[in-house]
Amino acid sequence: MSRTATYFAMLDLAVQAGAIMELRQNRKAKMQPEVAAQSLRAVEEKWMHHAMSFAECDGNCSDHPKAFEQSCETVALSLVRGSSGDRTVTAEYLTEVCGEAALQDWHREKCQAFAAALTSAMSVEASVNREGFDSLPMCANLWAQTAVEGKARVDKERAERAAAEKAAAERAAAERKEAESRAAAERKAAAERAAAEKKAAEERAAAEKNAAEAHAAAEKKAAEEKAASEARVAKAAAEKKAAEQQAAAQKQAEEMKAVQQKAFEQKAAEQKAAKQKASEQKAVQQKVAQEQTVLKAASEKKVEEKVSEEHGVKEVKAVEGQAAAEKQVSEKQAAEAKTVTKQGVVDVHAAAEQKTAKEAVAAVAQGKAGAENKVGTSSK
Repeated sequence: MSRTATYFAMLDLAVQAGAIMELRQNRKAKMQPEVAAQSLRAVEEKWMHHAMSFAECDGNCSDHPKAFEQSCETVALSLVRGSSGDRTVTAEYLTEVCGEAALQDWHREKCQAFAAALTSAMSVEASVNREGFDSLPMCANLWAQTAVEGKARVDKERAERAAAEKAAAERAAAERKEAESRAAAERKAAAERAAAEKKAAEERAAAEKNAAEAHAAAEKKAAEEKAASEARVAKAAAEKKAAEQQAAAQKQAEEMKAVQQKAFEQKAAEQKAAKQKASEQKAVQQKVAQEQTVLKAASEKKVEEKVSEEHGVKEVKAVEGQAAAEKQVSEKQAAEAKTVTKQGVVDVHAAAEQKTAKEAVAAVAQGKAGAENKVGTSSK
């Protein structure tokens, strides 16, 4: 027997011994079926454990039937002995025990099956049961039934485990699928959000770019308009300045022209005056020359006449008086010429007068000398 089977057999014996003691005590204490039910429940748990372990066993599985049969025999004999072999007492007691609240569902069914098997195996004669009750056939049949139930429970538990595993797998698959769906949805939502954010960012960038371009265009237009305005102002200022400069230049040219015209007119006037002056001077000179010629001729004639008529100093004084008269005439003519020609004519007339005076003196001197010569000749 394996160590595990030995452990369970010893545990069963201990439980069964307790049950036997309880059954014996119960008889004295009105048999307390609720306590016996709790003990039998524990025994049934061990029986089902052996049956299920036997169903799951793949190697040497004889330990489980043996342990069951030993436990079954011990419980059966304890009940028979506790009832002093009385089948009716045993049946009534087990009926009370199986009806306790501690035994429900399969525990109650197992209790009732054990009671039926035990009472069926007992003889109606209490003494026979006390002296030679054979529990092995009953326990063998009960084991076969329990083994079937254990296998059914194993199969059921396997099916339940398989179903549970399948359900768990399905739940896991569903959860995985749901998680994948959520992940896909989240990825899709994230992608859509990313796309929306990218689109929004692109739209913002485009809007900012458009705004920047519009702002730049507006600034450029404003700058161009400002430059154009400044250019117009500068052009107007330049044109005004040019006009002013042109007007100033024109005015200066006109003034220069006027000055030149005035200078030309003045020069023309001066030239005309100089020409007129030269003409007047020439006329005066011609007149003075004519007068000088006339005066010279007259003076020479008079001197000759006077010299021929008079002699000596008287004749000379007469000539000098005549020269003084001629001088007065010349001065009068010079004054008239001065009035006409102003300074230039005066200068010319003065020069002519001086020349005439010199010529007159020379003529007088020459006449005097001639007279003297003539007187000398006459006296000879």
